[in-house]
Amino acid sequence: MSNQGYLIIANNCETQDYLACAHTLAASIRHWDSQRPIAVITNVSLDQVSSELFDQVISSSPNRQGFSSDLDVYDLTPWTETFKIESDVIITRPLDSWWSSCQNHDLVIAQGCYNYFGQSSDVRYYRIMNDANFLPDLYNGLTYFKKSERAQEFFNLVTLLFTEWNSIKSDLPYNIEDEPTTDTVYALAAQLIGREHCTLPPSVNPISWVHMKAQINYLLEEQWSRQCIVEHGPDHFRINTYAQFKPVHYCDKMMSKQLGARYGI
Repeated sequence: MSNQGYLIIANNCETQDYLACAHTLAASIRHWDSQRPIAVITNVSLDQVSSELFDQVISSSPNRQGFSSDLDVYDLTPWTETFKIESDVIITRPLDSWWSSCQNHDLVIAQGCYNYFGQSSDVRYYRIMNDANFLPDLYNGLTYFKKSERAQEFFNLVTLLFTEWNSIKSDLPYNIEDEPTTDTVYALAAQLIGREHCTLPPSVNPISWVHMKAQINYLLEEQWSRQCIVEHGPDHFRINTYAQFKPVHYCDKMMSKQLGARYGI
């Protein structure tokens, strides 16, 4: 095993406790992968971060807010090979096969998503801008990268797109984002350098997650825990009796402490 590790961004804001989510994610990673270290980038006082769950705690740049926190991941990661995972995710199975699938690539970004029934989702409700601009269907919340020229080029483009968005957005055929989301910026950067350099072929792509947005799962509201029965223990995660075999992007930040309790945090 080379210098491989996980990286989580947990910049709290007035309405969301991303650090609580990061603690839950780190605990779930530790349960399934005791070998690879975990780092967190956060704007929270370091004495509030669990030293038992994180091998390294990195202070984020004070001028980074919201989505722009992603601008520093390439420079700040302490690992040669990094899996960046969004904070409101829980890991349900070992990820060794992911590392094996990605190790011969400089950069791999998750494509598409699944509903909790285990079906690849064709719902485009949240991807109107991607489709209208012919952009790849990427999810930055699961991104593998290694220190390399190609990954550096990609993250340089990400920085450029974020910082110059006001002038760039007017050139898009279709735009609904006054402020860009990270998924949009990653998709644009991937299109510019070639999506084949940023993804695995669909036929062999294991990098994806269960996305608990309402429309994807045919639910009536985004607070899905009020409509679904969740069964969880250290070795199982079921939603309405359906076992989850992929990471679950639970989205509802209020669930982080409930889910963390399964690991004793």
